[in-house]
Amino acid sequence: MKTSNLKIVYVSLDDLKPNEYNPKKISLKELNNLEKSIKEFGIVDPLIVNSAENRKNVIIGGHQRYKVYKKLKFKEVPVIYVNIPDIEKEKELCLRLTKNTGEWDFDLLADFDKNLLEQVGFNKDELKNIFDLDSIITLDDLEKEKEKIKISNVYELSDKVLNFESDNEYDIPNLREDRMIKKLPGKELIIDTFFRTGNIVLFSKRRYYKGDKLKALLCFYEFDEKFDVFWYETKKIAEEILKDKWFGVITPNWSLYRTAPVAFQIFNVFKSRYIGRYLQELGLNIIPDVNFSDEKSYKFCLLGIPKDLNYISIQAQTLYTEEVV
Repeated sequence: MKTSNLKIVYVSLDDLKPNEYNPKKISLKELNNLEKSIKEFGIVDPLIVNSAENRKNVIIGGHQRYKVYKKLKFKEVPVIYVNIPDIEKEKELCLRLTKNTGEWDFDLLADFDKNLLEQVGFNKDELKNIFDLDSIITLDDLEKEKEKIKISNVYELSDKVLNFESDNEYDIPNLREDRMIKKLPGKELIIDTFFRTGNIVLFSKRRYYKGDKLKALLCFYEFDEKFDVFWYETKKIAEEILKDKWFGVITPNWSLYRTAPVAFQIFNVFKSRYIGRYLQELGLNIIPDVNFSDEKSYKFCLLGIPKDLNYISIQAQTLYTEEVV
């Protein structure tokens, strides 16, 4: 059998082509785990690609990594070329690359932290075999709970926290630009329209509002204690908001007291964006509300809000409508 020195070269991702027969599939959970790994460690494993003229740049091994590279918008990726003109031989190598793997030593795996094993993709049954536990909540459970949103449209946040995407160091969720209330017909600001007409309703007064909710905004401009229930009884409140069919919701504005620890302030921003994103996933349109305390809060008080979109901030009884820049 001939062998030669393997050479890694960098190739434009746009030049590579997935093969048409790859039998390996991957779950959303596994794909997310792969993406997290690549984000954390970078590319540590080259793709196996055919260099034969009739199969030039067809991927033989590494299809799932290719998907993640495309999503993360890599320009070039490392490749090892192999020359296999025979497509049947190419298929055989593809199968062997995915099938010829060893088995786990479960005694040695038991020395690892179970949270780490879960994060890299071990499922509930595998963890039970390793640690002999009767009940473990795994990331697989969270994926199943995500599917419930598609079925029932509501979810109890206080039980398990869903992993919405985030582009900041605190994992404060990103709001969806497509479900923002951006503007209304006419020249006046959105919030001025609702204040002028009296169609902006406090959360604690929502049951007593007699106007047309299709033309009203639900807001949280009152003491935190009045709407803390939204975090602890999310499913119940979300079902009610959906049923009432409000025009939109100004996101909850948990207070950022200057005397509070910074971690507490960050958590309150997290809750506000999280509830906002959760409502968006249910099909509701929102306006993000922003609270701030002192200069330290400027680092995180706007996180999660898309650029160049309006937000609302009410501080010291003064209304501001600003643009994120």
